Amino acid sequence: MCIRDRVCTYIIENPEIAKTITTKKLAQECDVAESSITRFVQEIGFEKFSQFKISLAEELSQQNNSEDTTNEVLYDDISQDDSTEMTIKKVIYQNIQRIKELESLIQISQIEEAVALIKKAKSLNFVCTGASNVAANEATLRFSRAGKKCILWNDTSMQTISAATATADDLFIGISDSGKTASVLDCLKVAKKKGAATLAITSSSKSPIHSIAELTLLTPTHSSSSRSWESTTSKTSQILLIDILYVCYGLANFDSTIDSLEATHKALKYTRR
Repeated sequence: MCIRDRVCTYIIENPEIAKTITTKKLAQECDVAESSITRFVQEIGFEKFSQFKISLAEELSQQNNSEDTTNEVLYDDISQDDSTEMTIKKVIYQNIQRIKELESLIQISQIEEAVALIKKAKSLNFVCTGASNVAANEATLRFSRAGKKCILWNDTSMQTISAATATADDLFIGISDSGKTASVLDCLKVAKKKGAATLAITSSSKSPIHSIAELTLLTPTHSSSSRSWESTTSKTSQILLIDILYVCYGLANFDSTIDSLEATHKALKYTRR
C-alpha cells in the first residue's frame, strides 16, 4: 500500500481520532515519515496540517448533522402548526446539537493559542455587528472582570477608527457567524496592518474572515432551511466558546484573575441593593 493510501485509510477508519491527532502521531500510526504527512495535506489542497484538521472537523460536524435521525421530527424547522410543547422541544434540541457539534470542532492547540494571545494583549477589542453583539457583550463583561481591558466596537465608524489607531499591544477579535460581515472584515484587515493580533470566531473555515485573521476558532454551521432560527443557535455556540476561552484564560492566569474577580465583586456589591 502506498503512503497516500495508508494515510487515507487511517483517516477514513478513524475520523474522530484524525481530527485531533498530531502530525507526529499520524505518521507513527501510518508508519510513514512526518514529511509524508505534510506532502499529503498539501497535495489535497491544504497549506498546513492544522488547516486540514479544521476542515475535517467541520465536515464531520455537518455529516453528524445530516445523519442523525434520532428524534428526526425535532430537527425540522419550527412551523406555525407546532404546539408549545413541540416548539420548546425543538428549540432545546437544536441548541443541544450545536453544543455537541462545537465540542467536535474545538482544537485544544487553538484554544491554547487563543489564550496566549489574550494574555499577551494589553487590550481586547471585540468587533461585531447585529446578533453577534450577544456573544461580544458577554465576552467584554467576562474578560473585564478577569482584569483585561476590553472594548466593544459594534458601530461601523468606530470600528474603522479603532483599527486605524491599533497597535501591536492590541488583540482584535472579530465575531461573525457568516464570516462575511464587511465592516468586521475591514476592521481586522486594517488592525492587522497596524501590527495588532487578530482572532476570528466564525462558523466557516472557508469564509473571508478566516484568511484575514491570525487565528480562527470555528463554531458549528447551521443546516436548517429556516434562516429565522439560525441566529439563536449560533449564538449559543458563540457564547459557549467565549465561556471556554474565559475559563481557560482564568486557569492559566489564576492568581491575577482571582484578584480581579474579588475586586470587581466588592465594587459591584455596593450597586446591588
